[in-house]
Amino acid sequence: MTARKTLQLNRKAWPALLAYACCILFVTLIYRESGLMTQPQPVPFWSLKVWIEGSADTGYAFVLNILLFVPFGYLLSSLLGGRKVLPILFSLACSLLVETLQYLTNRGVFDADDLITNTLGGAIGVLIWHVFRKLGSMQLADAAWIRCALILVGIAGCLLNVKMTNDSVGTVYERQFAFRIDELRREGGELVFSGECYVHTGKTPPYTLFLKNDSGEIPAETGTSGSRFTAKANAGADSKYEVFVSFSRHAPIGTGVYIDGDRLEYVPGDLPETPSFLPETAVLKAVNEEYGVLIWQDGRTLYWVISGEIPPETELTCHLSTNEPDKLPAARRASRFDNLSFMADEAGERELKGYDSCRVFSVVLPDSYPVTSVMVGYSMGGRVIWEADFRP
Repeated sequence: MTARKTLQLNRKAWPALLAYACCILFVTLIYRESGLMTQPQPVPFWSLKVWIEGSADTGYAFVLNILLFVPFGYLLSSLLGGRKVLPILFSLACSLLVETLQYLTNRGVFDADDLITNTLGGAIGVLIWHVFRKLGSMQLADAAWIRCALILVGIAGCLLNVKMTNDSVGTVYERQFAFRIDELRREGGELVFSGECYVHTGKTPPYTLFLKNDSGEIPAETGTSGSRFTAKANAGADSKYEVFVSFSRHAPIGTGVYIDGDRLEYVPGDLPETPSFLPETAVLKAVNEEYGVLIWQDGRTLYWVISGEIPPETELTCHLSTNEPDKLPAARRASRFDNLSFMADEAGERELKGYDSCRVFSVVLPDSYPVTSVMVGYSMGGRVIWEADFRP
């Protein structure tokens, strides 16, 4: 009779595994702010496809999600005495737990690619443990200095993940909820404004509005009915304020809509005059002073007015988000956004000729799906070097 093999645990691996599991939980749950959209992303390898299409940031995130679980798989293999399949299953279970908690707490979406990349990272960690064991011995594979080195590498990956999350704060909300003001007036010295505010996917939490500038905050008495709101605030006519929305159980979020006296504006600071060659109804939506870029919108047309020098091989980024991705062109449905980006030196009919002091480009927004937000910027070598989001 063959003796049944029992599971021998390497108790020395417990502290390192526990410490690293806490790092993963901090990066994926505790550190993140809760978002507004919770729509799952069930399509496998969507991010890999977007990476191949030229999004270096998406590729960076794809690789980082793999590296995040390599130390976890290595430490699991060490803890479980060199088991091969069990540590991989534990990595999958841990990733599944994280994705579920992110979904339930609105700190991320349930993403099939995260499950795949995390489990792959755990499997690579298991493979590395077995390679060390074959090259040396069990003592080498379970050496404390190797565990410490892997944890340090993993912590560095966690910090990079934190930085990526940090960089996205302030832009991601542009793609998560709609906000517009369609009426602005004064009644008895008070500012009254009304419009629409709703989350693109899912139920809109209760919310209130307030105005904010460098001098402080002014609360607005807010009434809502469905997607509509009416707000009243004691705001003077000689100051410019940004409208903020405070959703229940969320930190206040800037809407990107400004009220200057009795006018609506969409960029901070003083506004330049509308160029004479643009329609009088054009509205300034984005500014980048470093590159001398002004982006105006008139109806469905965006105008890029660039007075600064455009670096060689620059791609003008134009990504369109929608709350109805099924209406996107078939090639773009997996990525859930449309890409109308183009090379500045190969713009063709998108560049308007005859302007000596600047270069002017135009992009027409499609009407086959609702455009909920626009990301513009400069890209070089597939990497975004600046970007701005706004609602069309």
